[in-house]
Amino acid sequence: MPAPAPAPAPAPAGPTTINGSVQNYSGGASTIKLLASNDYTLAESPSNPALGSAPLSAAGAFSLALPSLAVITPYLSVTGTGPAPSANCSGSISISDPTSQGYQFSDLHVGNVVYYNGNITSTSSSVSFSNASWVYLTKPTTLSGSYSCTDSTKPGMTLVSTQNYNAVLKQGWNILDLNGTFSGSADGKTFTSVTNTTTGSDRVTLWTALPSVSPSAQNISTRSLALQFFHSPSRLNLFGTPR
Repeated sequence: MPAPAPAPAPAPAGPTTINGSVQNYSGGASTIKLLASNDYTLAESPSNPALGSAPLSAAGAFSLALPSLAVITPYLSVTGTGPAPSANCSGSISISDPTSQGYQFSDLHVGNVVYYNGNITSTSSSVSFSNASWVYLTKPTTLSGSYSCTDSTKPGMTLVSTQNYNAVLKQGWNILDLNGTFSGSADGKTFTSVTNTTTGSDRVTLWTALPSVSPSAQNISTRSLALQFFHSPSRLNLFGTPR
């Protein structure tokens, strides 16, 4: 008789902890927190509580346990599918199980300072960026597809943004990797962004203080506009925080 087929290997467990290091940190021993809202501009408050926290060493090292399902349940939402098709947007995200709910975050807080995980490099005309985002899902879900939008609301400028998705996510905590580029035309009137979102892997992460970027007539370099776009409160998240 033929030997029985070996049992399939169990799927790797998702992340349970964020092991990280804050770059160039000089604030002394403190506490790093995960706040409920995925809008990083909101400070900690009764309506935006900390869902998790961990000691931050004077050298900037921390190990933050990801919150349990019971803790994040009030903040679960259904998966977003991108903007509805319109004159300015086209395409959509395909979701294998639209009944799955999730919670997503990309930033952590130390006092009033916001830290993001990722890297931004730039030349005179383009910016490359990478970022990790943590997602909890109540059911296994595959994300695929893309959508593009054209934004001409800033006088004299047009932003064309495309977001592509190809990620297989398990029930529980997952990591999404976001990598992309942001470039400007020679005349400074048209800016193009492309973001690719894929399944990420658990690893030690480096965190950087969020730059302060204020849109103004004097602040329209490719890098400053890329930072405004990259750190817009809702851009990185498929899962909104219900209010």
